[in-house]
Amino acid sequence: MPSTDIDERLWNRCFLALAPAASDARRIARLAAMAAPQDAHRLAAVDLHITLAFFGRIAPAAGHALAAVLQHLADAPLMLDMSGLACWPDPRRPRVLVAEFTASPALLALLAQVHGHMRALGLPIEQRPYRPHVTLARFPYRRAGAAQPAPVPMLQACRFDALALYTSLAPTPVQRYRPLAQAHLRGPLAH
Repeated sequence: MPSTDIDERLWNRCFLALAPAASDARRIARLAAMAAPQDAHRLAAVDLHITLAFFGRIAPAAGHALAAVLQHLADAPLMLDMSGLACWPDPRRPRVLVAEFTASPALLALLAQVHGHMRALGLPIEQRPYRPHVTLARFPYRRAGAAQPAPVPMLQACRFDALALYTSLAPTPVQRYRPLAQAHLRGPLAH
């Protein structure tokens, strides 16, 4: 549960996400270092995550309610396989380099639970198809020209072992996102 004295400004760009285990965050960060073009700004290992739901600005009461349900959503760690690398939204005018992950049945079940809690709290649910991914790097604003990630081996069996409510911070070389509340996933692995 987050502290009740969280600065009001921290509720501006909130999202719920899965965080990889520390060892897998380092593996994903190494992959980003190999795959990202030189002009891309790689995210630190501590910032790597798979977003389940983006909220944007939320009322502190809704944030506290979301934090309270994290423990109920936190079940088993997820093992997810990477399915590819891509420059989004378009390789000709990329904004981000992402590692795409397979939408396993366990991940989709967790997403359905998250959506149920969002509906109960009156939070909007994104209508676009869910595309699980980890943002590896961001390209400079108004980058000229296309981008292609360097070929790298796909990572298999990445363990995601925490569920967190995050907020975006002013980007620094050390950290871009801050967890406002977090629950560790325990129990047998889910695929």
